[in-house]
Amino acid sequence: MTHCPPKTSPSTPKNIPFLFGLLILVLALDLHSTLIGISARGELNPAINWLAHHIGFVQALVGLKAIAVLALFFFYRTWHSASRQFDTATAVCLSFLILINSLIVANNYLKG
Repeated sequence: MTHCPPKTSPSTPKNIPFLFGLLILVLALDLHSTLIGISARGELNPAINWLAHHIGFVQALVGLKAIAVLALFFFYRTWHSASRQFDTATAVCLSFLILINSLIVANNYLKG
């Protein structure tokens, strides 16, 4: 009788879900920092300004942030269903997005 070792499923790296959550937190801080600082400096993003002209600033900003979070949700599901084959690339991509958005948030709070 042959003894086969039990099959183990690949465990989810703990840092990837954390990075997804951290990016959502940074996006929420971006929303907050933009809303509290908008009266002092105005919005610099032409896409938000164009949309705000048609539906209102707060609605445009919240709508675009909601789309970003929805895109992250689908990104997470795609990563998770791909047997987590792209852990390094996903971590690098998320880290880059967190860094860029964190710099934007810091700038918003400093200038707001």
